[in-house]
Amino acid sequence: MDKWAEYKKALQIDKFDLDTALEQQVVIYQDVCEELSVAVSKRDLLEYDKSQLYAEIELRIRDNYEQQGAKITEAKIKALIAVDELYILSVEAVLGAKMDVAEWQNLEAAYKQRAHVLRDLVSLFVSGYAMANIGKASPLASEAFDKAVDNRRGG
Repeated sequence: MDKWAEYKKALQIDKFDLDTALEQQVVIYQDVCEELSVAVSKRDLLEYDKSQLYAEIELRIRDNYEQQGAKITEAKIKALIAVDELYILSVEAVLGAKMDVAEWQNLEAAYKQRAHVLRDLVSLFVSGYAMANIGKASPLASEAFDKAVDNRRGG
């Protein structure tokens, strides 16, 4: 499983293990931010490479036409560059990198939201909401809660 998928899966919050979720939040959020920075850097490098390739192809086309003594329009140059195989691959690489950046940005936003949710869940727990509503929970939830309480008591 790649990091992005792992961190996306880790967005789930176990209401009966809030202390672990709180401990992990900062560490995972930092990792997500670092991965986003790397993705942005890769995207920017690919954008730079694409612009360099564009310039190289443009110069080659101009030189070819100049050597033949032929004239070429700017529109024709742009069209020839747009269908160049290497340029197409470069554009595809940039688009893929942009998608990676967007995915990491979305995950970063989700972890920001997760921090607020964790804070709210802790407030509910501290205020006794979990205890007041435990009888209304499903048998599995009640069992999980009892197990969490026993674990915290050392039992």
